[in-house]
Amino acid sequence: MIEQVSEHFGISIANILFPGKHPQRVKARSVAAYLAVKRLGMDGTTVGRRMGVGQSTISRAVTREEKIMRELDISFP
Repeated sequence: MIEQVSEHFGISIANILFPGKHPQRVKARSVAAYLAVKRLGMDGTTVGRRMGVGQSTISRAVTREEKIMRELDISFP
């Protein structure tokens, strides 16, 4: 799943998981968090731990990305 996000955004997996607030990295990380929670059924705490961010960050990302992906009609298999 994160590999698909990496390909979609044209950045490496390591770059997605690297801490920081670069807009492209944040967007890719948010989409990956959304997919992990909504598609894979992972809980926010586990996803946050694996991405090096807190559970509340994952919750906000999932909420934000759900709306954006619906508006832009973006889908990942």
